[in-house]
Amino acid sequence: MEKYKYRVLETMEWRNKEFNNGDIIEDTDNSYMRAMIHQGKLERVD
Repeated sequence: MEKYKYRVLETMEWRNKEFNNGDIIEDTDNSYMRAMIHQGKLERVD
């Protein structure tokens, strides 16, 4: 599956790690990531 980059906009926990503002997470386009984008915690950067 293709992976995308997501910029963290609000401190969040993902896969038992804490991510802070400005961190980049690489992951697939999955329902959790879409939900976090919808809640304003992530933005996708390609």
